[in-house]
Amino acid sequence: DQDWIKMDLWESNDPTYITTDMVLKHHREELDKQEVGIFYLCGGDFFDSFSKSYYWTQEQVGQIQSMCI
Repeated sequence: DQDWIKMDLWESNDPTYITTDMVLKHHREELDKQEVGIFYLCGGDFFDSFSKSYYWTQEQVGQIQSMCI
């Protein structure tokens, strides 16, 4: 059990689908209240999906990139 890493059940407790950009926005807002950092670990397939317009809007891609990169 580590005190430097935590899990938030906000997304899993919601019965509806929540887009990735909204999940990241939630975590950013929560973490802005504290002096901590957020790191988003994902695979290359996730970044590759940014080029597929049926997955993401350009606005979502911009929001995700500005929060994670």
